[in-house]
Amino acid sequence: MIGAKLSGQSNQIPLFDFAASYSHSDMTCSVIAYDLFSRVDMDLCYRIDKHMSVATSCAVDVDSGKCPDFELGLKFEPDRYTTLRAKISDKGILSGCFKVAANERMTMYGSLSVGKGKGIQLR
Repeated sequence: MIGAKLSGQSNQIPLFDFAASYSHSDMTCSVIAYDLFSRVDMDLCYRIDKHMSVATSCAVDVDSGKCPDFELGLKFEPDRYTTLRAKISDKGILSGCFKVAANERMTMYGSLSVGKGKGIQLR
């Protein structure tokens, strides 16, 4: 799938955004470019099996000259009532969350984040 957007004021240089996505079997890859490719987001998701998938994302700000932002995540669904997720970022922030349905009317959620400058956050 490919898409593009042109926007802006008539008296200014227009802004151009571009997006492309490709899926094959259990893998999906997407790229989104903003403002004439001055910022680019890239994502890749792969379903390992029916219970587990892994995803990564990278955000590049070309104009800033800084290293790209990067995240890696994992999702595990051992059964239809339970979902566990974990994510680590390039800044060293590790986070996780869970969702467990005890029955059709009661679901429990929780999350935890640990990282530089964040300490431990539990919800």
